[in-house]
Amino acid sequence: MEEQNTSLESPEATDKPEEPELDENGKPRRKLNKKAYMCGIVLLLMFFAIAIYRTHTNGFGMIVQTVESYTYNVETLETPASFTINLDNLESNSGVSVYNDGDCSIEVSSVEKADDGYLVTFMATPKYDFFQNYALLVSATQEEYQIVSDGTAHLAILKAELTGSYGDETFTATQGESNDIGTLFTYTIPVQETTGEVSLTFNGLRKMNWNLK
Repeated sequence: MEEQNTSLESPEATDKPEEPELDENGKPRRKLNKKAYMCGIVLLLMFFAIAIYRTHTNGFGMIVQTVESYTYNVETLETPASFTINLDNLESNSGVSVYNDGDCSIEVSSVEKADDGYLVTFMATPKYDFFQNYALLVSATQEEYQIVSDGTAHLAILKAELTGSYGDETFTATQGESNDIGTLFTYTIPVQETTGEVSLTFNGLRKMNWNLK
């Protein structure tokens, strides 16, 4: 009879569990879960991307609402800003340029018929640094701050005067409302006719400047 090969490992030897690696204290060393590690990295990158996006899209509002970290200066512009709206086609007024200095701009957002004339909504576009180092805004409003018990309160107050003419008549528009950062505001022009062009002029627009302290 042929002799059996004694070099073959027994089942017990092949199935023997691998001994855990020990740390310096003699305790089993935990193995790194690569999948969990990669998921953690991906989540951190997602949170970082969302934070950057929110800073980029809401950065101006964040600057205005945290003025304690910034110096704040206001300048009243001496040059009037004149423009024309068309009552024959109200939708065509959206995007009409009111003011543009290359950094900041104001344009007509909408014109709507109202009981006492026409409600004109304006949109002011600021300029601000991606990392919130500074911000500029030209608006009919002026940001005003007041120290209160739980911090600093702020509100955009309409300051500029809007005058106009329709045919042989001249008028002064009625100030309306604004959002709290001065990028949206309204005026009502007392024109009852529903056709023709209306010439309008802003006097006393405010240029506001925030710089990191």
